Amino acid sequence: MSYFQLKEEATRLKEELSLLDYFFRLDKKSIIFFDGKHGKEYFFRFEHQKTGSISVNDQKNIWFDHSTEDGGDIIKAAQKFENKSFVDAIKYLNTEKINRINTDTSQIRNQSNLITYEMDYVHDIIKHPALLKYALSRGIDEFALNGFLTEVHWRYGNQRYFGIGLANIQGGYAVRNQFFKGNIGKSGISVLKVGETPNSVKLFEGLMDFLSYRTLKKEDKYIGVVLNSTANLTTQTIEYIASIASHLPIHLYLDNDKGGHDATKKILDIITNAKDKSSSYVTKNGSDINDFLMEQRVKTLMV
Repeated sequence: MSYFQLKEEATRLKEELSLLDYFFRLDKKSIIFFDGKHGKEYFFRFEHQKTGSISVNDQKNIWFDHSTEDGGDIIKAAQKFENKSFVDAIKYLNTEKINRINTDTSQIRNQSNLITYEMDYVHDIIKHPALLKYALSRGIDEFALNGFLTEVHWRYGNQRYFGIGLANIQGGYAVRNQFFKGNIGKSGISVLKVGETPNSVKLFEGLMDFLSYRTLKKEDKYIGVVLNSTANLTTQTIEYIASIASHLPIHLYLDNDKGGHDATKKILDIITNAKDKSSSYVTKNGSDINDFLMEQRVKTLMV
């Protein structure tokens, strides 16, 4: 099979095969384990994990491992979880006929009592030593957490967890800790006023990007908009951001990767006076502001 034929076959498989069904087959093989459903996403975990770090979006047919920040389509999944090359993954997915939904999978899909996250309580100030240590490990100064971030505690089945939370305009929270990246409650963007007289609107992908900028630019005054996920970047959201800006300039601090560049272009197509600022935090081995911050920390230690 030629390279062109392989690419065509890969495209067909990604369109025709159910990624969620494939993950349930991995569960049957005890490669990973189904851990419950939260909102529209199904979560899976490795044997050594207490809670699922791998989310599968059945509608978009994509997966994401929050512990490694890796993800992709069904081809990438077969490569990672079953240690196959690109060519072998295509052959395997064809011969295994992954798209056949078995009875067990259908039952799991239709269960109404799947485990979901439940909010316990929220602290206005982050005090837990593990969370402060996590923020420090990402190069974040403690002052940057004050005023905007909360300490969110939630339950997942019988287990209790906590993380750094950022409230969004839908009433939910974007939450991060050393092992978890996700939402508790509804997903949505966050809008934050930094300083008394903002002179710009600054757009970030995630809360770590916002905190990294806060750490780097302590005295800056602006309205911060955090997407919390590029999935929240709809035309309606972009128009809402434009209305917030009013007469203020809009600066875009999205990731220096394909996803970030695509999102930036989408915004610039609608808000023509917005400015792409991604060139101000280019790094050797990273793509976002936190990578840039960590690189600066290393340089400082080496001086």
